Amino acid sequence: MKIASIELYELRVPLKKPFTRSKKIGTLVDCTPIVCKLITEDGLVGIGETNPVMPLTSEDAAVVIHIIREYLAPAVLGADPRNLHDIHQRMDAATSGWSVPKAAIDLACYDLLGKSGGLRVADMLGGAVHERLPVMWTVGMDTPEANAEEAAAMQRQGFTSLMIKVAAGTVEQDAARVRAIREAVGPDYPLIADANQGWDVLRAVRFARLVEDCGLALLEQPVPPDDIDGLAEVRRTAGLRLSADESVHTLAQARHLIEKKAVDVFSIKVIKHGGIRKAHAIMRYAEAHGILCLMNSNAEEGVTQAASLQLGASTSNLWPFGHAYRSPLRLAGDISTFSDHIHDGWVSLPKEPGLGVTLKPDMLERFLIRRHTIPKS
Repeated sequence: MKIASIELYELRVPLKKPFTRSKKIGTLVDCTPIVCKLITEDGLVGIGETNPVMPLTSEDAAVVIHIIREYLAPAVLGADPRNLHDIHQRMDAATSGWSVPKAAIDLACYDLLGKSGGLRVADMLGGAVHERLPVMWTVGMDTPEANAEEAAAMQRQGFTSLMIKVAAGTVEQDAARVRAIREAVGPDYPLIADANQGWDVLRAVRFARLVEDCGLALLEQPVPPDDIDGLAEVRRTAGLRLSADESVHTLAQARHLIEKKAVDVFSIKVIKHGGIRKAHAIMRYAEAHGILCLMNSNAEEGVTQAASLQLGASTSNLWPFGHAYRSPLRLAGDISTFSDHIHDGWVSLPKEPGLGVTLKPDMLERFLIRRHTIPKS
């Protein structure tokens, strides 16, 4: 089996409503997913996706397209997509870094590998530990009253936990929002605060003190990504479990975080790690060192979410309270069949081989900006 051509679809998908995160990250009004189709010489098609979201990623859509067209596609055309080791060696030899563009090809290769063998990706990763997983909802910056109303509505719909974006206003304003949400959802509903790098150590600890009676289950990425000593200090003094998101892209960073005893949880995003292969390595390393994994997302369409679900379903060291498999529900439409698997706050693992989802041509056309075809030379 050889890769004969690659098709790229640049999309722009509006959010149903603006989503405000920390002051450092800003407000999101749309997302720009890129769908990748790998077509083999015998006509089998594997689908992948990647999701540049600046400033959380170092690439925008134009850069992703450029890197794939000029460097990654020439490296993998003619290669066997089932040999993931060779595919990643080719991509890494063509250009260092650039995990976001490489993820699109990685996902499509896993989809092809599964389809060619009649297996789900979760089965190829060692087997499904879970056939369904709980889904977490996320609320962006708003008034305490609006956040509390949304949180209660999502709880009634069955979502099993809630992530609260903080660090856009003052620490006191954030604490007031958390308190209003806690009152709305009751004492036992798991709440996570995500600061998206927005604080220093002092403000993170102050926030923890202000909400210590709210029973937060987790505080995510309170300080900038490179401040690992700061993460460790917050963990020691704040009395909360900590999660690393922007601080953990690579296996080397995961090792450093564990050595520093900086966090309790890794926030896993398939795209930031460069695809399923490298995300899986980080998750296995986390398992060996007693670190839990929270399956998280940026603004993603359903193909990326399907890849994340295959990973999560094959993992035993998962955060127990819910995972971010709700991204397409925030968007104007899902370009895939992924959202069909979400019911009452849970997502079920598809039965079909590969990533287990198909594209919806009408939705792809609705959000399409431009299409690129890269044939084998």
